[in-house]
Amino acid sequence: MRLPVPERMIPTSRFVHPLLAFVAVAFLWLVSLPASATTYYVRTDGGTSAQCTGTTNAAYSGSGSNQACAFNHPFWALAPGSKASNYTPATVMKPGDTLVIGSGSYMIGYGASGSNTTMCYQPATWGCTIASIPSGINAAHPTVVTGADCSAPPQLWGTQRVSSIFDVEQVHDVTIKCLELTDHSMCIESYQPTSNTGGVTACNRNSYPYGTWAANGIYAADVVNLTLQNLNIHGFADYGINSGRLSGNTLLDGVTLRANGWGGWSGDLGGNNHNSTNSGTITVQNSTVAWNGCAEAYPATTIVGCWGQNEGGYGDGFAEAWTGGNWIFTNDSFMANAQDGLDMLYANGTGSVTMDRVYAWENAGNGVKTSGPATLTNSVINGYCNNWKGFPIYGDGSSGVAGTMCRADGTAVVMEFNGANQKVTLAYNTITGDGDTLFIGGGSDAGYTPTSSNVTSLYNNVLLGQVSVIPRDGGALTALAWFADGTYNGVTNYGSNIIWNVRSNFCPSGNICKDPQLTNETLAGFNANPLTSSPALGNGNRSLYNVAWDFYGQPRSASGSIDIGAIAYRGQAFLGSGSGDSPLPPSGGTQPAADAPLPTPPKASADPVSVQPNLDSRPGALRERGRDIFDGERYYVPGPTGRLQRSENSWQPQRIATGTTASGTASARNVAVPPIAAAEPVTAKATTSAPITRPYLLAVFGWFADLYHKSGRFFQY
Repeated sequence: MRLPVPERMIPTSRFVHPLLAFVAVAFLWLVSLPASATTYYVRTDGGTSAQCTGTTNAAYSGSGSNQACAFNHPFWALAPGSKASNYTPATVMKPGDTLVIGSGSYMIGYGASGSNTTMCYQPATWGCTIASIPSGINAAHPTVVTGADCSAPPQLWGTQRVSSIFDVEQVHDVTIKCLELTDHSMCIESYQPTSNTGGVTACNRNSYPYGTWAANGIYAADVVNLTLQNLNIHGFADYGINSGRLSGNTLLDGVTLRANGWGGWSGDLGGNNHNSTNSGTITVQNSTVAWNGCAEAYPATTIVGCWGQNEGGYGDGFAEAWTGGNWIFTNDSFMANAQDGLDMLYANGTGSVTMDRVYAWENAGNGVKTSGPATLTNSVINGYCNNWKGFPIYGDGSSGVAGTMCRADGTAVVMEFNGANQKVTLAYNTITGDGDTLFIGGGSDAGYTPTSSNVTSLYNNVLLGQVSVIPRDGGALTALAWFADGTYNGVTNYGSNIIWNVRSNFCPSGNICKDPQLTNETLAGFNANPLTSSPALGNGNRSLYNVAWDFYGQPRSASGSIDIGAIAYRGQAFLGSGSGDSPLPPSGGTQPAADAPLPTPPKASADPVSVQPNLDSRPGALRERGRDIFDGERYYVPGPTGRLQRSENSWQPQRIATGTTASGTASARNVAVPPIAAAEPVTAKATTSAPITRPYLLAVFGWFADLYHKSGRFFQY
């Protein structure tokens, strides 16, 4: 039986409404309270967190505590080894703050100033990394770590086997820029050289002290809206960047990945095929990926000890595991890597790969490879795969390890399908090479059989064959294209290409079967600038595909005739040496005069590789596929540390034969994409900006939301 409620206990509207109004006003007042983002400073002449507040860009006076001066090391602002979600008391920075690091050298790892924490100790020194960058407020107000001056970036160098300089996990809206990341050793993880090592050895992992080496430059996982800008990442024992499960908007702008022992960018965090997959938009622009799979002869930056697949190494410049997301590559160079240059073969088809103004030069495997919907425009690809003049271990291909050269048949460009209703387009490119083919399409690597819904279109390209180092089918020249061993049901369109010097003189109707007359058509001195007599001038077909600019980023004619190939004729020399140990990327902005000196290539910093446990061919393991008799599949499975380890004996050779191409009818497409925005100025101001205000309760909510996420795992590297 329900008892009646006394009337005096029932609030009337005259009390409820004012109360609700009061609560609403109080809530809005609290929400509107500003919380100022703080700028902290680091200088080599600063002090500890006890001596300095860190909020003033000034040197420590030498006496006193809590002085208005800068810290002397990043660890005082970002506690080493503690994940951002833990927010330990030692971590000074909070969401939306900025850390400005002055020029100079800063050791990252055990023994550095501020490294005496419970997460930074011996012998487990690998955990002494910068792992506590907190989330930003939002995309417009990220948490920022930056050098004070991009023209003289501070060097953060790893030591004592530290797993990475930055370990960025389970956060959002983070920016890292204007830094040089490296170590002070020339060792490579698990190095197994055959000859001509140049002094390179395997890194010491057995006992402390481990030496002045670090595994990776940046480890990034489960990050929303990550920006990496104006970074020089070079000389690490493993990878420059090891990342996965990125989402939102990811940006690499002006990033150099050079001479990292196993590879430049690895998008493989280990686990099954879906453990590393990304989403959102990933933009890579104005960046250079070169000489990965090699070491630097520290303290010099001379390239030494390169090793590829046959030597037990790896060496992809930029490679992804199974991944989604829309990938955009603009004005990027992939040069002289010990395996493939740009490897997006495991793009899973849920997004797309767009490449414009790509420069792929003398990689030991494929220059560019993709899977799923993809577009390649305004790019110069020189698949000169068997002659690395700057690689001491390889020499000229006669050193006994020539099998590593031209890995995966040395095909210049591979763009395959992995699902129905996908389109692949190559337009206004200049492509040459001495592998088996200039182009591979189809769907064999993805295990997908293309249908008539799959369309490959090659429009307005210069396709120049060479004498192949892998002659097949009775032909000594490079084949134009290959799609399948047997019946191929996909549609292939050829239109207004210049095709010359290819196997069997294959040249479908509707194309120009003439010498393109480029400035230099040899592989070693390749110069893609067309001569005044070139048939490329004015013979392009806009109705098939239209672009608004060329390889240099210079505008093409808006109407009338248009030139075939990557470079619109202007009577000026192509920027690039194409030989020696420093093939040069395009400037991406302006063409120099014909007699202008070639610029010095940027020095890249190296990053450590993530180690991987013994693997096998169990279902779901990730694999790196090869296409040559010397190539095969390497399998990866999770090891006891949570990362992957490399298998010692997991290569399974496979042979994929070269077939004939298919032709089809042309379809019209007219595309004009606006140019990319100008890159951020290279000098970062080291002055305190106007404070950023954020709603107080929202900031608190975001803080607790980060705490809610599982705390970052501390792994043994």
